[in-house]
Amino acid sequence: MEVVIAIGILSVSFVTLISLFAFNTRMEINSRNKIIASYLAQEAIEVVRQTRDNNWSNNAPNWNDNIFYGDDIIIAMNNESNILYGWEIVNGNAAKQKVYLYNDIYFQSKNASINPGWKETPFSRHLVIEDDLSAPTDVIKITAYVSYGSGEVRVVSYLYDEWH
Repeated sequence: MEVVIAIGILSVSFVTLISLFAFNTRMEINSRNKIIASYLAQEAIEVVRQTRDNNWSNNAPNWNDNIFYGDDIIIAMNNESNILYGWEIVNGNAAKQKVYLYNDIYFQSKNASINPGWKETPFSRHLVIEDDLSAPTDVIKITAYVSYGSGEVRVVSYLYDEWH
């Protein structure tokens, strides 16, 4: 009888430990995905900010040249044969929001097809770029959305036509 009770206690303890391990693994994956999604959202905002800064330094006619307005904007590669070449702001569509991974670099493509070596990720990213109607003038509101599995990260930033 004592052996049966001991085996029962050990079984319950073992099942509890296994359940705890599985829960911890799920939480670790969720935390990792949330960190990556936050990075991808911030990266998209930085590309828009860099475009504004390049307009200033190149004396472009308008500070917001090459910054497209809309609710389905993506940050895509300039040159698909070399993903380190740079980024550009592109009017997107639902099929082009997927984020891929190649050589430990996350990126989006203007093409919906997958090139050899590109790995699909659970992440999709798009931007909403609009005038901030609550501000006096020359303010752009950027909202970056990154979705993954059952989660989503949303980051909002504002760009001004002056140094702050």
